[in-house]
Amino acid sequence: RGLLRLRDWLEQGRIPSQISFIERISVPATPFFGLRKTVAMSDLEAEMEKDLLRLKNWASQNSIESTGPAFSLYHKWQIAKGQCDYTIALPVNEGAADSTPSGFYVGHRQATEAYVAEHRGEYQHLASAWYAGIMRARKKIFPMAKSPSPFEIYEQGLWDESEEKLTKICLPRRS
Repeated sequence: RGLLRLRDWLEQGRIPSQISFIERISVPATPFFGLRKTVAMSDLEAEMEKDLLRLKNWASQNSIESTGPAFSLYHKWQIAKGQCDYTIALPVNEGAADSTPSGFYVGHRQATEAYVAEHRGEYQHLASAWYAGIMRARKKIFPMAKSPSPFEIYEQGLWDESEEKLTKICLPRRS
């Protein structure tokens, strides 16, 4: 993470990434259809790109419209094994995707209050925003809940490369 930032600083004279924090947002309950997978952390970015494309293509072929930005849920990080269990998802209207192909499923992201680390810039620097958010929880700047799972909302730049990428890392708050 640090070497990527250093390389960008040396090559571009700047780090093309900004992190800001939002103390509290209310995230509504959201029905979705998604794809859940456990992958090696080293393969996470490439696998998520493939899964997102599969999800988008299936929705398009079946005339299912997304009701908001795509998001990913992170169910479990197994640091020692180098694995991550995640779901990549598209929010949909209730009942819109009742039958799904093998590997896909329909679920609900539960409503929650969240602390947000908002990241602007390329995904290669997203880990820095995660680190900053988690460190704020550890320093007790906000009380992080163990459930529901943390998630990312891809607000802009996911489908349109000309847009600046904006990702909200939502860390559920304990009441």
